[in-house]
Amino acid sequence: MKKLSLFLCFLMLFMGVYSPISASATESTAKIYTDFSGLEFSNNGGINANTNIKIEVVNKNNEKFGGILLYVFLREDKSLAGVEMGESISFEADEAAKTFTYKTKKNYSDARELQIMLWNDMKELVPLSGSVTAQKAYGANGPSSQYRNFDEQPDDKIASQMPLPFNIENYPQGLIGACDFNDDTYGYFEKGWCPGTWSIEENGGVGDSACVRVEQSSAARSQLQLYYNDYSAKSGDWYIVSCKVKIENAITDAPERLFMEVYDSNRTWLDASDSGKNNDSAKDNEWFEKKALLMIPKGESDNEEFYTLRFGGYVNTNAPEGTVAYFDDFKLSKVYFEPMDTVLVTPNYKGFIYGDGGISDINLRAYVNSYNGYYNLNDYTLKAELTDADGKIYADAQTENVAEVTDVTFSSKVLPMNKDSYLSVKLVSKEDGSIVQKQEWTLRKREENYRPYIYFDEHNRFIKNGKAEIPLFQYAWGGIYEEYIDVLKDTKTDAFTVAGTYHVDYRTPRMQKLREAMAENNIGAKLETCGYVYSNLYTGLPQTVVKKQSDVRQLLSVMCNNFKTDPQLWCYYNWDEQNPVLYGEELRWQNDIMASVDPDHPTMGVTDKLMEGRPGVFAKTADMIGVDPYVCRGDETTDLSGAGEMVRKMGTLTPNKPIYAVLQGFWFEERGDNRGPNEQEYRNMAWQALCEGAVALDSFCYTNLKENPWGDVKDIWEGQMRVYSEIDEFENVLLSTEPSPKYELAQDYDWLMVMSRRYAGKSYLFAVNTQKSNKTLKVKFDGAINANEYYSKTSLTADAAGYFNLEMDEYGVAILEIEQEEYLSPHCELIRFGVSNDNHTYMVMNANGENPVINIDDAAQSIKYLVTASERSEVYINDTRVSKNGVLDIADINQITVKIVSEDGNHTTKTYSLVKQ
Repeated sequence: MKKLSLFLCFLMLFMGVYSPISASATESTAKIYTDFSGLEFSNNGGINANTNIKIEVVNKNNEKFGGILLYVFLREDKSLAGVEMGESISFEADEAAKTFTYKTKKNYSDARELQIMLWNDMKELVPLSGSVTAQKAYGANGPSSQYRNFDEQPDDKIASQMPLPFNIENYPQGLIGACDFNDDTYGYFEKGWCPGTWSIEENGGVGDSACVRVEQSSAARSQLQLYYNDYSAKSGDWYIVSCKVKIENAITDAPERLFMEVYDSNRTWLDASDSGKNNDSAKDNEWFEKKALLMIPKGESDNEEFYTLRFGGYVNTNAPEGTVAYFDDFKLSKVYFEPMDTVLVTPNYKGFIYGDGGISDINLRAYVNSYNGYYNLNDYTLKAELTDADGKIYADAQTENVAEVTDVTFSSKVLPMNKDSYLSVKLVSKEDGSIVQKQEWTLRKREENYRPYIYFDEHNRFIKNGKAEIPLFQYAWGGIYEEYIDVLKDTKTDAFTVAGTYHVDYRTPRMQKLREAMAENNIGAKLETCGYVYSNLYTGLPQTVVKKQSDVRQLLSVMCNNFKTDPQLWCYYNWDEQNPVLYGEELRWQNDIMASVDPDHPTMGVTDKLMEGRPGVFAKTADMIGVDPYVCRGDETTDLSGAGEMVRKMGTLTPNKPIYAVLQGFWFEERGDNRGPNEQEYRNMAWQALCEGAVALDSFCYTNLKENPWGDVKDIWEGQMRVYSEIDEFENVLLSTEPSPKYELAQDYDWLMVMSRRYAGKSYLFAVNTQKSNKTLKVKFDGAINANEYYSKTSLTADAAGYFNLEMDEYGVAILEIEQEEYLSPHCELIRFGVSNDNHTYMVMNANGENPVINIDDAAQSIKYLVTASERSEVYINDTRVSKNGVLDIADINQITVKIVSEDGNHTTKTYSLVKQ
């Protein structure tokens, strides 16, 4: 945008209407809404002259406006096709909204994007953040007009569930330290290394006090750094840093950032956060506030308590030279968010229940976080209820003894067929009975033979039209490119993420051509619908049409209705690296909106952070949760194990949610990588993810390979696609639901990720060496006759002790196909244990710990139970063999011991204490 902005400056100076272009305001000067349905387009998607654009301006700051500026881009890379100065418009300060019609003057035969701005009475351009973008030529018959002028919000359950927009001021905070630059000691803080051009301005700060001036003077960013050293904190704590900022000479949107980083006591970098590009900015020479949030992760030691927090401000490298930011009044505070997160463990896909035979088939896990002692769990009661849309209670549960992890189980038998019901969980104050926090899940009970077109089954397998799949995706970052079809047509790629505004401009001639090519090559779409969090609108279409929060529902509903019958649609890509603590409730609401309109396609979201201090926080945000661990730096010592570890950890933190992995298919230049992954490293990361539980793979991304400095893009791409083909070859094995075979390792290998499968009478072992050195794996299968290795095409024979010796190259992957004399399942896992009496159920406290407790009504003589355990296993309760569901007499017992015995004789036990109250 630098060259474009300078061009506009010179253009307006030439026309005699320019004064310095303002930075964005804390509250944008105006919002502009347009209707492009009247535009006429040439056959290639260009724009013809003498066509009308309807423009509606909502005046937020009572300003006068003096004209319209239209500029047209040739390509997605912002190549400028033309600029037009519109006629003067009359917009008085007391007018809240007004509509204008603008007629284009020229032909733009290859236009791909329109942007409209206004200049105000002071001859300043209204900031880009308040402008409208008509992306990639909507088309004369395109659907753009249906994304505005929404009907009023329906008065129904979803409307009542609309959350409050996120606002950090709604949460308790405690001030830790502050700095106003009025003395040399920087208050509580220590000055850090501060690269670039910066200085202390003695009277330039808020209220004419001192502040720091940072000027962008080179390609490297200039920044101010402060430290808060050896601070006693604990993992899971949240901190917020805020400061006042003032900008001058800003002709780039959001030129400044506020950042915060955390280091452990060994000065090892752990994590970072910044204020982001989406924070509001102000006009020139007006002070406004920026904030950044960060959760303290675990240090190298489980007992890590002392950390260094580094924070400060900088000017973005994309800001032109001469851009100046002033920083003042830094404050560091601890913040305390709501304590509860819940996971609907079963049913696991959009709450669908099939048939009327359910006994203890609704299972929810509640996590209650004390925030390292800020919340006293003894002050609360935990309540759960099954209700209809009007609040009628079908069943309930309650405990006075709130634990960090609690399971609650209900039977769906009490719910009506073919209606939506709701499972609400409330944390209630014992002191006054007020609801401290509430979360709600939708349950959809349908006939036994009903299934969505695409869904996740009870094994978390992706089922499409009745067939289990391992979806293999590619991410089309940076827009829609016809060349993707050429590179994807001969691969096993199922679908690619259609980024940008495909969901808006899919009817244009250009997009129709793309869709036809996708269909011809049997390539589907993972449709991006990101950017619709009301409190964090960060893409063009939402900023254009969302006037109030309820518009988000209408916008997503229109999108889903447009695409839900499209045979190429696989799923919706609903969010990208959004913070689930800040925006989780809004994402939950959006996910429910889309499920109500299109239950036949799942939603997905991807994160680069685990949020280990908040287990369960991602569960409500999408039907499938993705992680993007980019661990390959191309150096000589990289341990790639982070690719699988992030998948495994997310699966633990978000139980029974499908997890997928985004593979690193690019060179992370900004991080300082030597190169991107080669074929062997890419293969390694893919099989790691699968070994650790990923049910789908995505890859980021072909676009970034096109201009890489470390190899021929054709060779790199073909190598990555060979990996996809290998995974596709083993799809049936990987998706098998047969109990996986038992294997024995000669020792614990810290470099190994491993998984076994059983399919069509054979056993399989998938093994991954995560390190850049050769290794030897010794593995035993009881009764093994022989083994064949897939990649080397070699046959292995067991040694005298029964072990296969497998030599593995650096970052090597091995796949063994094993014949065994016999196979008995070794699995004896107790997955879940729930008790109820249909309309009243009992919570299991400390559900994942060694000493779980079940609170039972004092008068209860018997309870219904459900054991979910390994297939082919037997169940014993208090040493008596029983069925996996039934009725248990509890009149004279104070504990329940559940024993699971596998087919081959192994067993596990777990004891639950019964507390009558």
